[in-house]
Amino acid sequence: MSKTTKTLCWALAIVLTLAVAAYQHAGSRTQAQKVEFTLNGTAYSVSLPHSLDTGSEGMKLHINDLPPEARICCLFEPCFGEAAAWDTLYARKNESGTFIIPFSTHHTTEKINYYISIASFGETVFVTDKPLTLHFKNSVPIWLLIPHLLLMLAALLFSSLSGILAFIKQASFYRYAKWALWYLLGGGLVLGSLVQKISFGHSWADWPLEQGFTNNKTLVIVLFWIAAVWMNRKLKKRYIWAVFAAVVMLAVYAIPHSITDYT
Repeated sequence: MSKTTKTLCWALAIVLTLAVAAYQHAGSRTQAQKVEFTLNGTAYSVSLPHSLDTGSEGMKLHINDLPPEARICCLFEPCFGEAAAWDTLYARKNESGTFIIPFSTHHTTEKINYYISIASFGETVFVTDKPLTLHFKNSVPIWLLIPHLLLMLAALLFSSLSGILAFIKQASFYRYAKWALWYLLGGGLVLGSLVQKISFGHSWADWPLEQGFTNNKTLVIVLFWIAAVWMNRKLKKRYIWAVFAAVVMLAVYAIPHSITDYT
């Protein structure tokens, strides 16, 4: 394989990795949702969160130039269990001008549906037409989160590179296939389980124990790469296995972590 071909393979693998990672991040339901609303003829915007650390002081809302007499209210109900009346919490304003809704009695794995309403000069508006979902979780220490993310990105990179090399029938694909598998095992099954244990109190929340989705995605990718490495352990010419495993990994990575609710 020429140096130019090798460079192009690496470049394509890097582009695929960054593109899929960016797509997954942008499509994640854990990202705050920016909404716009009008109150007393004035347009405002606010970012509404989909997740909240259990140890935080509450949900923080940044709304610039809101009238001092405006009152912000959060109406919420549990996502699971029997239907209950909607509860109400009023926001307080801290010294920096940020509105804080003091959620303090909720626990890890709990979810609520909520609306935000704002009243000023006799007018009351709901900033969204439909309720949003808020998931309470524990904060993951940075020393664990960063290695987890880096290993998963490395796994995606070497998976893509292995698939590209296998597609053009280069024997070197097998080396990167093994690296992809090892990074998946370390970053996904080991560190990923630790991250989930700290965040939600469970190391494994998917099949066969529960009906989640994140662990299942990792398990599917690992099984495909185990098959690809195993099938090429001697001849290293069964390229289709690595190509298929790489395609599956790209497709699974494009699915946001929180596409289904954890119950």
